[in-house]
Amino acid sequence: MPLGQAHDVASRIEAAIRAEIGAEIEVETHIEPLYPDLIPGAELSDDRVAAYAAVLKEAAEEHGVSDIHNVRVREIDEGVFVAFHCRFPPTLAAAEVHRRADAVERAARIAFPDIRRIVSHPEPIRE
Repeated sequence: MPLGQAHDVASRIEAAIRAEIGAEIEVETHIEPLYPDLIPGAELSDDRVAAYAAVLKEAAEEHGVSDIHNVRVREIDEGVFVAFHCRFPPTLAAAEVHRRADAVERAARIAFPDIRRIVSHPEPIRE
């Protein structure tokens, strides 16, 4: 999708969120390219993916993050791309969720300097 069109869609989403929860709320979206298999690049061996997942899970325990799952790791031209889902209490403030998820991402980057990009997807803990 061209940037202009993607930005228009994102702006409509932001406006709908502000209309729902309040005009004083700051809403920022982040536009990502759409990839048919979510992450471009080459698949890594199961052992390597497991190593990345283990570091994410260890860091999650240290920073109050639950249920690291759907860990995807791909080799891209610039290095390694990591994406993962994680869970937080549904009442936890978004700022705190962001702080904790960032801490997990930083720990993974320290353990694996080949990580070029890492993306977390926070979700509420299910009842």
